[in-house]
Amino acid sequence: MFAEFGTAGGLTSIYVGIAMGMRGGRLYTFDILDTRKPEAKVVWNDTWMVRMYEDILEAADTCRAFSCEATNMKVADVIRQSDFWLVDNGIKDKEVFLYAKYLKIGGLAFVHDMYSDPEQYDLFDQPFRYYGYEAVYLDFAVAMGSHLRAWRRVRERASQEEMMTLNEPRQTHPARGGYA
Repeated sequence: MFAEFGTAGGLTSIYVGIAMGMRGGRLYTFDILDTRKPEAKVVWNDTWMVRMYEDILEAADTCRAFSCEATNMKVADVIRQSDFWLVDNGIKDKEVFLYAKYLKIGGLAFVHDMYSDPEQYDLFDQPFRYYGYEAVYLDFAVAMGSHLRAWRRVRERASQEEMMTLNEPRQTHPARGGYA
């Protein structure tokens, strides 16, 4: 199963949905509204591609990287069942803070719109590492100029030794001005 945050025009969803359908899987894609392009709607297959209109940013009170609590359990349940998770919505850091703890061991998480900015990378890498993920293919992605970064979940939480090396990042990348 593949979970996607941010359907938008639906182009990525179409490719992922077809690939999942060909392999007996399903895509669950989340957005607030149906903003798919007309061309995407024509080829959309509801058998393999499930659209869910949910507020993925629902959180209990203040959301911090190492202690964020999601309140939308529909979304959390989909992430729990997923093997792949693409974060490509609006407030990606908060989405990672909210849902990283739910992806199954062995699952792959991808974040889109990543740049060669160490501060931006740490914003995601620190909470992923806290929840037992390891970066994969980082050197390859950077060498290729890719804006996608990937992490594989290998355990429930970081080891005690690794916990001592982690620094809880700011709540958002400074260029975005923060959120409550």
